[in-house]
Formats: sequence, structure tokens, C-alpha cells
Amino acid sequence: MVYVPVDRYEEAYQRILAGAHKTNHTTITAAAASATIATTVVVFASIDADSICGLRILTSLFKRDSVGHKVIPVTNYADIQAAGAQVASRQTRTLVFLNCGGQVDIQDLVALRDDLIVVIIDSHRPLNLYNVYWNEQVLCLDDGDVENNMGALRSAFEDIEFGSDVNASDNESGEDEDDDQEEEEDDDNAAGAKRRSSNGDDGAEEAPRQARKKRRRAADMDPDEFIQMQRARARKREQRAQNQQLIQAYYTQGSYYGQSCALSALVLSEQLGIPPSPDHVWWATVGATSQFVLQLIDADGYAVVVARMRDLVKR
Repeated sequence: MVYVPVDRYEEAYQRILAGAHKTNHTTITAAAASATIATTVVVFASIDADSICGLRILTSLFKRDSVGHKVIPVTNYADIQAAGAQVASRQTRTLVFLNCGGQVDIQDLVALRDDLIVVIIDSHRPLNLYNVYWNEQVLCLDDGDVENNMGALRSAFEDIEFGSDVNASDNESGEDEDDDQEEEEDDDNAAGAKRRSSNGDDGAEEAPRQARKKRRRAADMDPDEFIQMQRARARKREQRAQNQQLIQAYYTQGSYYGQSCALSALVLSEQLGIPPSPDHVWWATVGATSQFVLQLIDADGYAVVVARMRDLVKR
């Protein structure tokens, strides 16, 4: 699981802290530690009102926990790529994307080192499924939509990305029966194959060879077994096509918006055990209200936010 469910935002923040504390411990001398904090977090923030409000909440948490950070305002993905030099710093351990980055495969924009994580807090939908399901270093905060409504989509994505290819499985089936026969041929042709590889002809020789193996397996196979195998392959192809259609429908359904970035930051603050301050509640309210004013969410969605903010104000 690489997306972060709404009740586990704290886990993403703890990974940010782990990277920050490790860097400060290993890269700063004891004499300089009291005066210098390594910049371990780079925040790419969209310039919309919701993102700015979310940024205010998040940076207040960073200051509270002495997390060195730098904020880079962005208006498009070219701005993120242009700031790629920030990622090259060995001190940078976390990249945070506020209301940006969620709809593209983030690995197309930044090169991920082994010690680098990405946290995406983006209200834009639909999310790119590679950010949601692919890489353990990419933590995409879910507002409940992924967890509750995208089970079938997850199965489709994992089948396409991690399931065996139909043609590949067909090529692999029955290979054990051919191994003994092919081993002798491979030994006899090893020198010639090496010469063909150096001349760039190895790929041209491989396709006819695989075709011959498939025909030989089909000829040696029991007819009933062969028919069952073909039916299984047809079912697998049909399922794969259905999965591709499901994913295509998800991406082409049109743009919509999920939970406010500022509200997500407020939820994180609450999970960290921080009592909701007037400033945090105000920024979350402004962020969510901006979505409603810009008609990014409907009245019913905004009513839920208003009720929640009212409860916080009463505390």
C-alpha cells in the first residue's frame, strides 16, 4: 500500500521526521547543530488559496518539530522540473507537493533516490494511479476515495502492471518439455549465436525460434489440454481488456476535486495530537471555502466541511 488512508496521515509525517532527524544527526557537527538546521524538506506549493492555507498549517508543524524546509511556489509542472536542482542535494530527504503532482506520474518529474520520499497532498482528481499504487517512496494522501471507492480499479491496475503477460505466459508454458532438446541445440549454436549478437542479429533469430517451439508444443499436446489452454488464454485476454477499459474510463471521466489541501493538513495536525488552534481552523476554513467559491465542490460537500469546522470552533 503506497497511498495513505485518511486515518493514517501521521505515518507519512513520521517518515518526514525520520528523514529530517537522520540528516541533522549525520551531516551537521555538534558545534553547528545549535545554529544550523539542514533543509531536509522541499515543498512545491501551488499558488491557489487552498494550497497556501495548507502550507501555513504544514510549515507551522515543521517549525514546531525543527524540520528545516524550503518552499518553492509553482504554477505548472515546468516549474517543478526547473527546480530539480533541489532534489540533487543529498540533504533533501522529502519532497512535498501541495495541490500539484497528484495527476501525473511524479517519477516523470523527479528522480527518486533510495533515501528520498515524496508526499502528495493534492485535491485535484483523478489521481495518477502510479502515485497511488506503484512506489513505496511515493505517499499519496487519500481522503477516503481511494480506500472506499477504488477497489476494482486497484485490482485492474495491479493485474495489468504485476500480472503475467498473456503472450509471455504462453511462451513460458511447456518450456520444461523443450529444455533437454533445446540444450543440445544451444550448445551447438553457442559460437554462432555470439557472433550474431555482436552483429545485432540476435533479435531476428529469436522470433522464428520461439515460433518453432510454440508449434512443437502444440503438436505434442493433448487436444483437450490444448483447447483448455486456449480458452484460458482467451479469458485472460478478455479480463485484461476489461481492466484497461476500466482504467481508461477512470482517467477520462473528467476533472473533479477531493478534500481540501488545507483540510488535509488540519487532519494531520489533529492526528499528531495538536489541539486545533484558531489559526489552523481559520486556514482550513478559508482553504475549503475557496473550493466552494470557485465552484470546485458542490453545496453538499461544503456543508460537510462547515459542520466539521463548527464542531472545532465549539471546542
